[in-house]
Amino acid sequence: MNLSNETWPEDEEEALYDPPLSLVVFLSLCYGSISIAAVVGNGLVIWVIITSRRMRNVTNYYIANLALADIVIGLFAIPFEVSEFSIYISHIL
Repeated sequence: MNLSNETWPEDEEEALYDPPLSLVVFLSLCYGSISIAAVVGNGLVIWVIITSRRMRNVTNYYIANLALADIVIGLFAIPFEVSEFSIYISHIL
């Protein structure tokens, strides 16, 4: 059995790759705009299906259900990605 006694660098919090701050800000803005567009756009789809009597059929209810799922992703999953960037920024500043 080959056991090695390798140790990590003394500073365990040392990052393998430090992206530039401008890249982090740019990606945060992109994620934020995608999140807002997803919530607003899918909210409009649901609003049209609810308010228009002609749009109320099984297929459009399915589309509204998909739009609701996409709103949930836009509200909960994408902002957590942005919060990771914010935590990273607070460590480098």
